[in-house]
Amino acid sequence: MSSTSTNNYFRVMIAQFHSGMGARGPRPYQWHIIIEVGYDGRYVLGKPFYVRGSEAQHFSLFTAQDPVRYKRADAYRGAVCIGAIHRSYFDSACARIMEVEAVNHGALTSQVWAYAAMRKLHALGFLREPLWSDEFLRRSLSQAEAAWERGDD
Repeated sequence: MSSTSTNNYFRVMIAQFHSGMGARGPRPYQWHIIIEVGYDGRYVLGKPFYVRGSEAQHFSLFTAQDPVRYKRADAYRGAVCIGAIHRSYFDSACARIMEVEAVNHGALTSQVWAYAAMRKLHALGFLREPLWSDEFLRRSLSQAEAAWERGDD
């Protein structure tokens, strides 16, 4: 596995995934935090962090033990880079992400959680880039989806 980073930094992404149909039509996209950790010679590999659960029960945080080809998932609908972390802070950043509580916000729980995780990484100094507003992030993800639909991602 070769690295996708330069200067010893890993890109941090918010990726969106189709989450199926609900009683009232399409559900809002699921948002995941992805730290791009390498390249397998063909695809970008990332360490994903995401929320799963239901409004009736509870929500839990998950991550994969091994890096995944996140852009190859059938449900993938685009991603934006929200910054980069130095590889020496990788383990610490992963631990801080897993500390962010998934509070029930209904169908938007994963989006609220991902935004909170991004804010925490920024507040703790892992991300030095300017903090994105919720509105700017949503607009950027809409553009990322359009790029995915064109085959540009």
